[in-house]
Amino acid sequence: MPRENDPLLSKMKEQSSRFKVIAAAEACWFCKEEEEELKMEAIQSWVSEHKLASIGGLWASAIGASLAYSRTKSPLKPSLRLIHARMHAQALTLAVLSGAAAYHYYEQKQSNEPRRRN
Repeated sequence: MPRENDPLLSKMKEQSSRFKVIAAAEACWFCKEEEEELKMEAIQSWVSEHKLASIGGLWASAIGASLAYSRTKSPLKPSLRLIHARMHAQALTLAVLSGAAAYHYYEQKQSNEPRRRN
């Protein structure tokens, strides 16, 4: 029967407890990664259900950001700032719409493509 004061036994216990801590940390990391995936899926499903609202929100936030930036950086009249902000927002909206169209095309292509068996 091993003694309680045995250095080999205490070293084995210490390594075992370290392994448990590492395993728990890895499990926690995996749970966080899985949780982040679920959040991303939820965001993607909301955006796909509310396409116009998400694009409109992006447009409005782009106008606000452009107005705030131009107010601090350029000495333009407010009417010119508004025109520039609208142009920036339209460019961003066109980029997002192009990306959404490409994503929709890719998604349709993937769903219509028959699966191959090896």
